Amino acid sequence: MTYGLAVHFEVVVVDSITELGSADRGHVAVTASHGGRYGAYLAAALGLHGVVFNDAAVGRDGAGIVGLTQLEEFGIPAATIGHMTARIGDGQDTWTNGVVTYVNTAAERAGVTVGASCRVAAELMSRCAAPPAAKISAPLESVLCLSRSAPAVWAFDSASLVGPKYDGTLAITGSHGGLLGGDPRRAIKGMPAFAAFNDAGIGKERAGIGRLGPLEELGIPAVTVAASSARIGDGPSTYRDGILSAFNESAAKLGGEPGMPLREFVQSIRRQLTLRAWPGNDEVSRGRRPGEEVPTTEAGEAI
Repeated sequence: MTYGLAVHFEVVVVDSITELGSADRGHVAVTASHGGRYGAYLAAALGLHGVVFNDAAVGRDGAGIVGLTQLEEFGIPAATIGHMTARIGDGQDTWTNGVVTYVNTAAERAGVTVGASCRVAAELMSRCAAPPAAKISAPLESVLCLSRSAPAVWAFDSASLVGPKYDGTLAITGSHGGLLGGDPRRAIKGMPAFAAFNDAGIGKERAGIGRLGPLEELGIPAVTVAASSARIGDGPSTYRDGILSAFNESAAKLGGEPGMPLREFVQSIRRQLTLRAWPGNDEVSRGRRPGEEVPTTEAGEAI
């Protein structure tokens, strides 16, 4: 959704920053994504004039707002709104009800202050001078194979990278557990045998764990880990550091309990789950289609 308002640059409102494209260059983006490193990369790569994120409860190592500092290097105004003021993953709620919690220096220069409404913050960003063109290196987001033995375990910095080619595998993501736009059809792409997310502090109306119910309807065991335990936007951290905070019924039946380390839970469910395989595909246990190369961690299998 785009708002012209009485501003110099258009303001576009989206549920996820991954929905933006080249047509949004030069716009101010109000997104319901967390303010982590990959969101900052996209904002700079797209040449946004300014951007608003959700603070995702800030979380471990400040991962929910680290993108603000990164965007400061490019002179791009950036702010986050409080995870208790608007539902993460819901752009319209962010625009309507979001209240600013953190700003970078470029946003401060534009007049954005903590406590301002999201709408005011976006309008102020739209009035400031355009930042210089950013020179962006390769994306920071990654997909890593943590174990090739069945059922294969993959770590995704973003759930947007999960898809049908990972069906039947265990998908460990760094994404928040919120439903994009509150739409159950957007809970996940494909049919992994298990999925894990960051709870982003759970937040307003428990939005940070909103995917769990729809995934239960699909028969997919799913959990969230506490934002304070693992860095949001970092799939390997979800696996290594994550502590279970919430889970759906299917995950509970597999032994999921509050406070359990995700790594321990994954090791347990691997002994319980039967891999869902594509007919005739004898390489699905490695989490890939026949002939496809698989990225690996430097240390090899992590499990």
